[in-house]
Amino acid sequence: MPFKFSTESKENIIRGLSIAFDSGTISVPNVPVLIGELQAFKRLADGRNSGLFHRRYGAPTGLHDDCVIALALAWWGLKTGLWGAHKGNPWQGLSFMA
Repeated sequence: MPFKFSTESKENIIRGLSIAFDSGTISVPNVPVLIGELQAFKRLADGRNSGLFHRRYGAPTGLHDDCVIALALAWWGLKTGLWGAHKGNPWQGLSFMA
């Protein structure tokens, strides 16, 4: 099942990843690119739609968030069980606690 990106779906996977970090459920290796992206990633105000402010998540202008999104998608896949539904899944049963 493909993941469809929208403002709402991105917010949901980022919120799930944030909760995992806050609760100590997930930790990541000390990879400078990933750590830098996680530290820079933030909620941004976007007032382009009908004068209303919508929540948007991402890296500030000039920075990247690819690693953060990849981590959030991986966490979402593990938590929803979508990856565990496939036979021979190499991630099934693994813990991401360091």
